[in-house]
Amino acid sequence: MKKVIYIFALLGLLAFSCSSNDDTTTEDMMETPEEPGTPEEPETPEEPETPEEPEAPETSSTILPTRVEIVDADGDTEIITYTYTGMRLDRESSSSGYFVDYTYSENRLTSSRGGFSTQTEGIITESYTYDNQERINRISINIPNANQNNSILTYSADNNTVTDTNENAERGELPDVFTFNNNNLTRFTEDNRFSSTYTYDTNNAPFVNVANRSVLVRLSTENIVQLNFTTNNLLTEVITPNPQGNNANEETSTYTYSYTYTASNFPRMVTEESDGDITTYTYTYNND
Repeated sequence: MKKVIYIFALLGLLAFSCSSNDDTTTEDMMETPEEPGTPEEPETPEEPETPEEPEAPETSSTILPTRVEIVDADGDTEIITYTYTGMRLDRESSSSGYFVDYTYSENRLTSSRGGFSTQTEGIITESYTYDNQERINRISINIPNANQNNSILTYSADNNTVTDTNENAERGELPDVFTFNNNNLTRFTEDNRFSSTYTYDTNNAPFVNVANRSVLVRLSTENIVQLNFTTNNLLTEVITPNPQGNNANEETSTYTYSYTYTASNFPRMVTEESDGDITTYTYTYNND
């Protein structure tokens, strides 16, 4: 009996020993997994190039025309130059010999003198007086070998309508009437002869910065061409005879204008067309 117990004890011991060896072998055979490598850091994307700062637009508040070259439909050329004191127009002179000089008192336009420098006669002088709102209300024009021509200017409450009455007008002669919007002449009626209407672009006219411009644009005289002093540039000009007036048999005239502009939106070249005839104006400015 003891022998049997011994044999069972021996078998149990052997079984325990084998079980123990099997467990150890399994653990030893298990491969230790490799530690994962540190992931490579993604490449830092290159920073985009900083775009160049656009050039700041030049200020346009001090730009003035110094020269305009005019070529008419026949190919004839005229050059007009302009001189200033600060922003004040002092003189315009043409290659044809024509000139206009402007005189001021305390920056107020008081007179002008114009004609051909090659002539000792024929010089027209104009003087201007003002009302208490700093508006010219009287123009005295002295033309050699002619009666002095005096005009009285009256204004609407908003200053957008100006009536020009000739003191020497003949009986039945009507005053000239000028209508403005944004310091642009939009309509002009001369006596009972004809009326003109005007349209504009939105860019700077050549003389938009000149001193006294709001005064100059409201004057239509022998020496002063008011359309030079508008805020914007002409696109169309339509001149229509008054059907009940002295020019009733004349045809309507239409002028159209096209432009190339400087970087500051001032006209560089103006093309004027009427009935197939083309005139060009090319401007030079003090910032060129």
